[in-house]
Amino acid sequence: MIVDESKKNKNRDLIIALGLLFGVIALSILRQPLFFTSPRIWAEEGSVHIESVLNYGVLKSLFLPHLGYYSFFNNYVVGLGLLFFGIERIPYVTTLLSFLVILLVILAPLIIPGKLWNVPWKKVLLVFFSLTIGSAEIWVNTINSQFYFCLFSILLLLGNTNEVRGWKNFYVIFMMVNGALTGITTIVLLPFFLWKALKNKDRNKLDSAVLFLLLFGGCVQGAALAYLSFCEPLGRIDMRHISNLGIGVFRNISEFIPEMNPVLRRLVIVTTASLCVLGARKNCNYLKVIFVSFYLSFIFGFLSLEMSGGSRYGYAPAVLIFLFLLNGYASTRKILKSAFGVLIAILLVFSIREFFRTTGFYNPKWARYSLKNAYRNSYGELELKIFPQWENTNWVIRLPIGKYERFQ
Repeated sequence: MIVDESKKNKNRDLIIALGLLFGVIALSILRQPLFFTSPRIWAEEGSVHIESVLNYGVLKSLFLPHLGYYSFFNNYVVGLGLLFFGIERIPYVTTLLSFLVILLVILAPLIIPGKLWNVPWKKVLLVFFSLTIGSAEIWVNTINSQFYFCLFSILLLLGNTNEVRGWKNFYVIFMMVNGALTGITTIVLLPFFLWKALKNKDRNKLDSAVLFLLLFGGCVQGAALAYLSFCEPLGRIDMRHISNLGIGVFRNISEFIPEMNPVLRRLVIVTTASLCVLGARKNCNYLKVIFVSFYLSFIFGFLSLEMSGGSRYGYAPAVLIFLFLLNGYASTRKILKSAFGVLIAILLVFSIREFFRTTGFYNPKWARYSLKNAYRNSYGELELKIFPQWENTNWVIRLPIGKYERFQ
């Protein structure tokens, strides 16, 4: 009887997993088919990483830090993509591999066991919200994959690694290698992993490996920061913008609320804050979810451009707040349960509406990425337009004549 029940649960979990996988892929394509049929190269993905490969070669560019930190995922995806598929088809490589990362991250609750997502309906809603709340700015590009790696690290932190078995160990290590060595969004979680390691006397080999990767990644990012500080101005941590920090933190922590009527937005903020207080009083275990969300909102606010925060910086905090709400709904009495349920429904409805608003980040009217659209600027240099093509911006790849041909 026990064997039959276990088999039934496994079959149910498999059906849920397959359903979510196909659902996520379908929604992703419907979001804007052009992301996949006529993919973009996004900002520094081209002007920094592709140019780096064109100027320095695949091997050297693999080890070069940029923009204040080292980005392993960006470097090897762009480098190998140019080497094997050429500059004309590189957007397909960056898009598909970045989309693979998104799938591996938002489907993590189906792979990594955790008390906070221990029933099917929680997993389904968490996956759905993790998909739809992601800004189109961080959608399928290597530059912003670091924010998805950050979310994976959070789920691993909150999950139960003692139940991770077999191939799942390789999955975790692969994701953490990329996360620890790609930007600093994962490294900033190191204090929480250290605290977890100190508290957990039964730490397994996977926990030790993850902690080592984070420590190693911290050293690499520290070395990259020191190297770049001698070579060029970082342009980020500028204390002249400290007055913006409060606004930046608020923007990050309130990103879980998609665009809606201003009055309704304020009501949702006040209601969520009230439920956070009440829910934490009912179960102090929820405090860690809220605390990590506020911590990331502050850190990302401090590190953001002009310390003003933004949608991409609020992605991981948004998912954490939603995770808190799911567990608040599951563990409270009728009156509070209704409040949690209504708030969850509102957030899901507005997040799916916002999910399909992508013209600010992929406008079909913009010039598509193609070598046919390459042109010479006023200095005689060969340039190729990339996204975003906002007013008063000019994101381009400068193609060094005589060098880029070998990557065609």
